[in-house]
Amino acid sequence: MNKSTEQRYRERAKQAKRELKSVLQQSEKLTGTDYTGEPEDGDRIDVLGKRIGRSIGYIIAMLLLYHLATTYIWK
Repeated sequence: MNKSTEQRYRERAKQAKRELKSVLQQSEKLTGTDYTGEPEDGDRIDVLGKRIGRSIGYIIAMLLLYHLATTYIWK
């Protein structure tokens, strides 16, 4: 690669990083959460509700997979 091509790649990479940072900051403003998905203010009820909801979702998904496997695969 010549220098002008490398320069364009570097500039595009810098621009992409700036845009990603901007999108992250805007999403934090809209949702009130940081990038981990946890509320900024540490609202315990929100965190507890989210954990309970995720746990129930995983349990339902496992039960569904078990049901489908025993019904259609291991008859």
